[in-house]
Amino acid sequence: MDTVIRNIIFATAALLMAASSTVSAGDFDYIGKGGWRDMHGGYGDSKDKQVHNLEQCQDYCKSDSECTGVEYRTHTDKHHNTYHVCEIHHDEYGHCDTSGGSSLSGEDGCYVRHADPDKPKETNGRDPDNHNQCYAQHWNWITFGNYNQPEVHVDPYDHGKLKAYHTGYDNGFEVTVHHDCTISLKSRYNHKYVSNWEHEYNLKADGNHIGKEDQYKVYKDEYSGRYLFKSVKHGSWVYTDHQGYVKSDPHGQSTWEDRKYHVNIN
Repeated sequence: MDTVIRNIIFATAALLMAASSTVSAGDFDYIGKGGWRDMHGGYGDSKDKQVHNLEQCQDYCKSDSECTGVEYRTHTDKHHNTYHVCEIHHDEYGHCDTSGGSSLSGEDGCYVRHADPDKPKETNGRDPDNHNQCYAQHWNWITFGNYNQPEVHVDPYDHGKLKAYHTGYDNGFEVTVHHDCTISLKSRYNHKYVSNWEHEYNLKADGNHIGKEDQYKVYKDEYSGRYLFKSVKHGSWVYTDHQGYVKSDPHGQSTWEDRKYHVNIN
């Protein structure tokens, strides 16, 4: 009798685990079958990629610092060939709609990415510890650089691109602080604004007028006190690559250390 009871208990526990709505697997929580919906019940902010498997789908998400999770779907075409679609999301997850998505594969459904502990908090560029004023409120002109790396300068030999040099050719950047606490930088070397144009993710001092391509959101790392910047035009982080060039590539794979800058205020 004890053996029978014990087997019933184990079987019940297994069923309860299988019925659980959230299963944690690595960097994601599997929520269940269905289509991803945002906090407002909409389809959210996403982009689709055709992938070979769930692992590749999740890898795409992990390489995107703004990805909040994925919807993984299996489909068949008119020739009955099977293919997989990865819906990469950048919105806050609301629920998994069981009337949406697909269930042709046991892996189909919604996967919510675990929060990144290194990601800086969004404060709309304002300092909560200093009367909520803009981080850049008193930045008249600055120099800046990565941790343990040289400061950023304009490269006069490479079309005004920004690069981390050990010796510089300019005297830093004049700062314009906008009403929404975003900033624009103007090179004191050639008096051009630092721009980030479409399909050109190298930051260049080549702009004459301020547009969205010349504006950057300001973040602050609460542990190191260093600053991070994000392109308003592309919504991607500014970072220094291994060749020293400063970029804001939405598809670039950079570490948080590559994105954190010490700022010297002049």
